[in-house]
Amino acid sequence: MFGCTFLRDETVASFAWLFKSFLQSMGSQSPKTIMTDQDHAISKAIGEIFPDSCHRLCLWHISRNVPSHLGNLNGNATLHALFYKCIQGCESEIEFEKTWEKMINDHNLQDYSWLKVSFFEFENLVARWRSSEAEKDFQCRNGSITCAIKNCGILSHASKVYTHEIYKCFEKEFLDGVPLIWREVAQNGTTYTFEVMMDEKSSRVRTVHFNTATIEIHCTCKKFAFCGYLCSHALLILSVKNVKKIFYRYISRRWTKDAEKDMYGGNVVEFSQ
Repeated sequence: MFGCTFLRDETVASFAWLFKSFLQSMGSQSPKTIMTDQDHAISKAIGEIFPDSCHRLCLWHISRNVPSHLGNLNGNATLHALFYKCIQGCESEIEFEKTWEKMINDHNLQDYSWLKVSFFEFENLVARWRSSEAEKDFQCRNGSITCAIKNCGILSHASKVYTHEIYKCFEKEFLDGVPLIWREVAQNGTTYTFEVMMDEKSSRVRTVHFNTATIEIHCTCKKFAFCGYLCSHALLILSVKNVKKIFYRYISRRWTKDAEKDMYGGNVVEFSQ
């Protein structure tokens, strides 16, 4: 769903009014997570109105502001590699902190700050979103997907439930898992623990826990929590265990062809429940 509001100014009071209005429309249910740009007034209003929500900065805004932040260092490939590893390549707080510290110290970035903010015309942006969404909805309703591997149960199931765009992402994860090396390292009842890696000399090893009774699977790469679909490591283990379908808890409704069904109508109380 998409909504917007017109504000007289960008003060704490205006944002507080906006968030209170949002709460009223959502049956007093605060968002679990709210992502914003680096605006002080928004941050303060969130602290007042959504004290229990998890406030995070928008990755898109951070990436868009990189050129103005780096200034004359924009052409430094080593710096870019470290920065984008911090953004997308770290799988633990410790790894992030070490990478960030190395980037700051190696390139003397202690005194750099965001220098400018980009502005976009509201109507054009919304028009592009709606046009793109309508086109992709039409493709999902009327087009079929050709799976990279025929007679593969889990890919066939994914092609039926996911949108075309998400299916391509899912299929890539599945294919990326085919050449990986795995080994079973522990078993506790119906729960198995596996280690998955690129090769025997790989320094990065992912740990996958799989419960054959409940079909629960967890990977230390946390791709499902980040993207909403299973990672190559988890899909490899599911294939090893001959699982033919994606268990319902690992199908995020927002990525399915039926995401918009039953979205409109009904009252707020029913939605919050």
